[in-house]
Amino acid sequence: MRSIRGKYIMIFLILLTGSAYTGLKGQDRFCDTLIARLEPLSDSTKLIELKKAALSYEKSSLMKGLIIADIRKELANKTGDPVIIADNLNLTGNLYIGSGLYNEAETNYNLALHIYDSIGYMDGIATETHNIGVIYLTKNDTIKCIDYFKRSLETRQQSGNNRRIGDGFTTLGEVYLRFGMHAKSIVSLHEAVDYYSDITGYIRKIDCYSFLADNCLIASPSNADEWIDLMKQESMLINSPEYESKINYRYARFFLIRRNIAEAADRIDRISDLSHIYDEIYNPVEFYKSLSQQLLTEGNLKKSFEYSAIAREVNSEIERLRTSGIIENSKTRLDIYTAEEEIRQSEEVNKYILRRIRTEEHIKSFIYFSLFILGIAGTYLLISFYSIRNSNRQLVTSKLDLEKAYERSVKYKDSLLLLRENKNVFFTMISYKLSVPFNDLTNKLNKLHKLTLKKFEILSFVNELKSIDNLATSIERSLKRILLWSKLQRRKYNISNEMINVSDYMHELLPELLRMTIKKEIKIRFDIDPELTVDFDRHSLKTILTIFIKNSVEASVISSEIIIRGQIARTGSIISVTDFGSGIPASLQNTIFDINRYKDDINKSDKKLGLGLLLARQIAEINDSYISFESNSKKGTTFFIHIKS
Repeated sequence: MRSIRGKYIMIFLILLTGSAYTGLKGQDRFCDTLIARLEPLSDSTKLIELKKAALSYEKSSLMKGLIIADIRKELANKTGDPVIIADNLNLTGNLYIGSGLYNEAETNYNLALHIYDSIGYMDGIATETHNIGVIYLTKNDTIKCIDYFKRSLETRQQSGNNRRIGDGFTTLGEVYLRFGMHAKSIVSLHEAVDYYSDITGYIRKIDCYSFLADNCLIASPSNADEWIDLMKQESMLINSPEYESKINYRYARFFLIRRNIAEAADRIDRISDLSHIYDEIYNPVEFYKSLSQQLLTEGNLKKSFEYSAIAREVNSEIERLRTSGIIENSKTRLDIYTAEEEIRQSEEVNKYILRRIRTEEHIKSFIYFSLFILGIAGTYLLISFYSIRNSNRQLVTSKLDLEKAYERSVKYKDSLLLLRENKNVFFTMISYKLSVPFNDLTNKLNKLHKLTLKKFEILSFVNELKSIDNLATSIERSLKRILLWSKLQRRKYNISNEMINVSDYMHELLPELLRMTIKKEIKIRFDIDPELTVDFDRHSLKTILTIFIKNSVEASVISSEIIIRGQIARTGSIISVTDFGSGIPASLQNTIFDINRYKDDINKSDKKLGLGLLLARQIAEINDSYISFESNSKKGTTFFIHIKS
């Protein structure tokens, strides 16, 4: 009896293992097919295609959608771009919310929001706070819902995009309307109308008019037709049957309130597809019941029964859709439970395999032990052989030591030659770069002397004096940078760290910064965390920022702007300077901090010494920090100084 029972148990385990293996194998084939199809594409294209593929399963198979999102997550982590990583979390949240799993969706949206918040990515912050607001709207949590939508709107307002700001006010007005806060709803929707003033043929603008009409139908019915008319005018630009139905529905409600039963019935009869009004804020069933009652009061029994039947039909359809949604959500949860069961089964199989591997390891250990015993016996026989080879080994070791010593001497020689070459480049650069402004200064002085001997012209004289002053200032700045370079090379540059509030410090430097930018009429904009404080040498920070801003001014066009940002990062603080100029050529980006690149630039007519970025990097390193940059030939350049906490 026991043997028969044991056989049944064994057969059951085999079938269970087989089913788990088959399920996992099916998932593997699905993943392998998708990966093989995308393999020839670039990473950026793969990210786009994987997102489309995941969203295509949003309603049909949450499990497949999550598998694709997981593949995309690995690729996003590989890029290391926080925006892409957060976008994948947003994708996962969208998959969950499409299946009614709001808690899981909220978890992913919050993770994405945390990433966007840490890097100050405003568009991402606005999107995620809006998504979380939608979740709390489905939960009927009035306070949290409105709070998140307000936060999303505040972020949108910083973008300056009128359409997105109008969308934010429209959403807020819709939420107020749903919760019965009509006064606040009307204020928000009027704000949205102002932002939509220059936008036409836009669906969300029509929604704004419809919500204003809904508010008026409750709070001030006599004004409702004004917004319904505007809704109609705007919808004519997009020619949508759905909005035609919504407009007729609101006209019907308006005429019913005004006791114009015939017109109300005529408007509601124009709606050919009732599904267009199932998602309206106020249940259309109540409208049909009220219309039926009014017709019954007037004695029109036929029409009254007709609309009463339609009310029952609409109510049944709404209930069917609600029930269908509940069934769909239950099916989704069942799919997830099935997937979890398959995972648990695969874990059991893995445990069985692991036990087998451990048994094999024990056998291997016994074999190795036996071989070890045999090895000990053979060791004695090899001792004599090793003693004979010992002398040869010592000779080989001595030879290797001599070769290493020789290699060290060659490397030391090469480093000395490199240092000498760098010094030659440096002094050659100085001689060429300073000879040009000194020659210009001499020529300007000779010209000025001739002006005094000839007919004296005050305008020419003043212009020459200005040119001489500019040359003298340029030479002075170059000599100061040469002196600073010399101090850095001789390790004579002293630092004295102190706690500096970056926002206050930048306002102290503002007069000097304005002197650098006034000639090109460049605006300086600050985006600095008021709480940002760094432990840094004050003079070093000024030198680095001055070099960054000077370079940005030279690269920028007239009347553009420079943005100075400061934020707290995970490992310390980051201060950046962004311009929207010509950018750094791609051919120079890898050698911008290398002095040897000046070998090819010495004879160019450029009067700049070119030591700025080299000095900035060395000063940052002395202060236990480092410099990086991002540049695009069409969008400009951003230089960063990363300060450790």
